[in-house]
Amino acid sequence: MTRMNRRRFVKNVALASPILLAPELLAGCNKLKIPKGSYSGKIIVIGAGAAGMVAAKLLTERNVDVLVLEAASVHGGRVLPLNDFASFPVELGAEEVHGHRTRWYQIVKDANADFINEPGENYYFLDSKVQIESKIRNDAESSKALDMVAAMDTYSGGEITAEQYSINNGVTAHVKFIDDAQVGGEFGTSMDRLSFSGVKTSNDLWSAGNNNYMIKNKSLLSVLDNYCSNMLSKIIYDTQVVSIDYSQPKIILTDQNGSTYEADKVIIAVPLTVLQQNSIAFTPALPATKISAINGIGIGAGMKIILKFNAAFWQNDLGSLYSDGVVPEYWPTALEKSTSDFLLTAFVMGSFAEYLSAQGSNAVTLCLTQLDAAYAGAATAHFTDSHIIDWSLQPFIGGAYSFPTQTSNQPRTDLAASVSDKLYFAGEATNTEGSFATVHGAVDSAFKVVEEILS
Repeated sequence: MTRMNRRRFVKNVALASPILLAPELLAGCNKLKIPKGSYSGKIIVIGAGAAGMVAAKLLTERNVDVLVLEAASVHGGRVLPLNDFASFPVELGAEEVHGHRTRWYQIVKDANADFINEPGENYYFLDSKVQIESKIRNDAESSKALDMVAAMDTYSGGEITAEQYSINNGVTAHVKFIDDAQVGGEFGTSMDRLSFSGVKTSNDLWSAGNNNYMIKNKSLLSVLDNYCSNMLSKIIYDTQVVSIDYSQPKIILTDQNGSTYEADKVIIAVPLTVLQQNSIAFTPALPATKISAINGIGIGAGMKIILKFNAAFWQNDLGSLYSDGVVPEYWPTALEKSTSDFLLTAFVMGSFAEYLSAQGSNAVTLCLTQLDAAYAGAATAHFTDSHIIDWSLQPFIGGAYSFPTQTSNQPRTDLAASVSDKLYFAGEATNTEGSFATVHGAVDSAFKVVEEILS
């Protein structure tokens, strides 16, 4: 199996709860010890997403004077539950725990979270009917598209986009939607923007494990809050840092209201889009290698549209539905979380998300029309409510998650590098071990910068 099992599109791995792991597998995630060392200066963390929260938690454990400045009125960043829409919290951002050999997996496990047992089957709306994957596997045309997933792990050629690889290997327009979801969407973008060799490089580095885990009884944010409970009081909300002057011994940060904050070191744990948009002015300017890294890594539009119905009209064992049209992938949101809620999540990335974002509330109608075609009008007949999360429009976020471009392999190392022993960078985009675009990648980046500071 490929590292790509980390998200939704491979559904043939049986998950068990409780999960018993061999000692050698547990060794990889037994890394929650607080980094050794000490620091006597003042540290400010910018951004209270997963990376910023964990960094502040670790520093607090070592009695470091730390403050967290968060531009939004809530913390968590791209870990965001939707409450009061169903009988369980619906994850609008991060949704799965990818692999069992990570710190994040251990944090979730320690929070007594119940892992969901059944991932479901892949279905495809192809040739005017919904078909299970085992059936379309027998079709040569469909098999070429499905085989592209395995190729992401074995590719040995030069730099090429996923789109060009698809064309070169005979994937037709008729079945291209499969790869739009399972390759482009999986990596948070469109096929023509995704580096195929960059994916292979990250696959080679992936060590988290191949199973995906959904949580039944908690939101990811509640798990994060529990782990980081010692730092929640240190967050100052509605404070957008607009400039950082690190030209003197003391670093001066200025927020949108002109208020200033003084620190000896700063951990910058904002989404990559914030740096790409030059939302923070640096004095002196960041090094050229850092700027090149910021602009070289990809991040773009991403959406989830949560659709509520008064009955389930889809297959009982549905894990994901792949379909040609405005949304490449849908999945049942309440899978093993509720028997009284009937929800589908439309998962949209890259150019698909850009198109739907421009449609406003009409995006829901387009989703229903697409599902009506697959299920004989049942979607509109049973529809009751919806919720749209458009990450490109979320203030202080501005995008989904980072992905490999044709110039982004080495820049992740440059993005993660500290500057002048004063500025440190954390977050999923800085992960250099193949775990970008994941919560555990963000958590690992926090451990890395804290270890660097304390040592």
